[in-house]
Amino acid sequence: VSTQSTGGFFVSRDKVKRVRMEQLENVVRRITSKTGVEGVLIVNTSFICIHSTFDKDTTNKYLSLLTSLLRNSFNVAKELEDDLEFLRLTTKHREFILKPDRDYTLVVVQTVNRK
Repeated sequence: VSTQSTGGFFVSRDKVKRVRMEQLENVVRRITSKTGVEGVLIVNTSFICIHSTFDKDTTNKYLSLLTSLLRNSFNVAKELEDDLEFLRLTTKHREFILKPDRDYTLVVVQTVNRK
């Protein structure tokens, strides 16, 4: 069984992943409660969706469009010998906020509020 040290005691990697997913679900709930947020996607490092608040068709649409953007953004950062920390794409009607982490990338889609 694989273990990880967390502040002086050891827990299984499965438990760490489970705790991280619970924390992630709490973050998703907080984000989706905000005005203007249409939904959230979470993709793993292989660009496979592991969580979505969208229906299947919308999830697949956004995933197929954003995967190449995310891949290219990671490649640009790598060529610059740096890490991608945050990416924001604003269109006429929507804003896509992409926040990579070690194991996943959080994608928030929100409506652009033009005044």
